[in-house]
Amino acid sequence: MSNEETTVVETPKSRAVLVKEWRCYKPTGAGKGAASKIQAVNRNGKLMVFLVISPQTGIDENDNASFAWSNENDTSSVTVKLGETDIGEILAVLDGLKLMAGNKEKGMFHKNEKGSTTITFEQGEYNGEINYRLRASKKADGAAQAIAHQHYISAGESRILKQVLEKIINTMY
Repeated sequence: MSNEETTVVETPKSRAVLVKEWRCYKPTGAGKGAASKIQAVNRNGKLMVFLVISPQTGIDENDNASFAWSNENDTSSVTVKLGETDIGEILAVLDGLKLMAGNKEKGMFHKNEKGSTTITFEQGEYNGEINYRLRASKKADGAAQAIAHQHYISAGESRILKQVLEKIINTMY
């Protein structure tokens, strides 16, 4: 992937996708799973990167897990705009330089006029193998509680995530 040329594909709303969207699905039989995706788009000449994490909502017509981001009026997914530093923090964890991205108490915290979001990305272990926990939460100003979703990323899945994030950084520079 890192040797490929950047492909620009026009999409609705005058966006150009700069790299293939990375998705990671983690459904559960109990319907309490989650999925995440990384999107890199060019909006009017500016590269924007988004992390979306969405809860499992049930089963679709093909007996596959469905997720909230498929719903037109989805309000339960958490979308966070990632900056260069956020991407660097995630890459530092994937490279084994840190155990957790951002501040070790809060992870990576963002605040704007609508509310706040927090991203946690940390290395862990399951059955003797390295994995990573991805958690994102959002809290609207004035809301009583935050909406949060999480799932784990395997070592193999993390290799693809690393390539995607490195391609995004290479596109920025």
